[in-house]
Amino acid sequence: MGTATRGLTEQSGKAHEFRQVNVAAFVGLAVILLATVALAGLQLRGVYQGLEEVVNHHNLKTAIATEMQVAGLVRTESLYRMLLLDDPFERDAMLMRHYTGGYRVGAARQRLLDFPMDTDERRLYDEQGELIERVVAAQEQVVELMAYERMDEARVLTLEEAMPLQAAVHGTFEAMRQQQAAKTETAMQLAGEAYTRTLWLLIIAGVVALVGSLIIAVLAYRRTRHIALHDPLTGLLTRAGFIDAVQREIEQRRRSGGAFAVLVIDLDHFKPINDRYGHAEGDAVLQCVAGRLRLSMRKGDIVARLGGDEFAVVVRDVREPADCRVVADKIARIFAGPIVVGPREHRLDASIGRARYPEDALTVDELVAVADQVMYEHKHRRREAHGEAGVTDPQTTTGPAG
Repeated sequence: MGTATRGLTEQSGKAHEFRQVNVAAFVGLAVILLATVALAGLQLRGVYQGLEEVVNHHNLKTAIATEMQVAGLVRTESLYRMLLLDDPFERDAMLMRHYTGGYRVGAARQRLLDFPMDTDERRLYDEQGELIERVVAAQEQVVELMAYERMDEARVLTLEEAMPLQAAVHGTFEAMRQQQAAKTETAMQLAGEAYTRTLWLLIIAGVVALVGSLIIAVLAYRRTRHIALHDPLTGLLTRAGFIDAVQREIEQRRRSGGAFAVLVIDLDHFKPINDRYGHAEGDAVLQCVAGRLRLSMRKGDIVARLGGDEFAVVVRDVREPADCRVVADKIARIFAGPIVVGPREHRLDASIGRARYPEDALTVDELVAVADQVMYEHKHRRREAHGEAGVTDPQTTTGPAG
């Protein structure tokens, strides 16, 4: 079996490894994307928690304002009932209820100081404090008059001074409650808008990151695949690229019918060029051979370098077996002229093997094996015809190029 056949299994393994590397790269990008989305989710959660805290503050202020309003009503009601009671013990019970209501108002106002206040809130708070001081003073006078059983004077003072002041205080309680309720509603609306806006920004950022990752992955895959499937020295397809091309051609012929041919070309007398003049000269010869092969083929035919000094050609739309011989003769003629590298002219020959799909073989391995075998038979016949026992030195002349 020739070198073209020996490398197929190894090259398939390299192609599989190449695919694994690209899959691993894509998985890595996906992991980075998921990490980005997770971080964005944490950021979104932080935004939500911050907005939720603002809303909770306003809700607590509303609850405190409502508590003050209820405690103020209890204090006022207790005072009014004291004016209607004759039993001193019942009056004392109402008095305790009256003071308890006042304590609850004061405690609620103190709790409000634990929260930040804007200008409007501070103004209303201070105004309420002044009114509370006035109404407490009036209510204390009423309580003192009742203690001396001066009920008529206590009722007059309540109607003329305490009740208007208490109504004003209740007005501030209601204003504070409505103020906080409005701020809570506004804060909730702003929180919803901010949350939605942040969510959309994160979604857009995630989509952009995903698309960007996919584009980078696709570009990297194409670039890496191109590098893996093209020989850096000649620009021709590598063995892996040749295998893929033949496989695609087989699949196309299975669907649409028709035939194609695979030709394997092995250069004779090339190794001594490397040995005598160095690999740089040998590379220049290979580049020249690759250029001649590319120019000699039709548009759509495929030229590949399988490795070393071995090339291959896929000839599409081969109608008759004789067409393969025509192409082989055409390839052989490109070696009729010398290959000029600097001051030296090198003359090479080529052993060519061919196989036709579907007459000679049905798979890539079989096609290359048949072409490889024919190529070695051709090489053997040529050596026998020239009386050669092995590879001879290249025919090289030194002189001006041209």
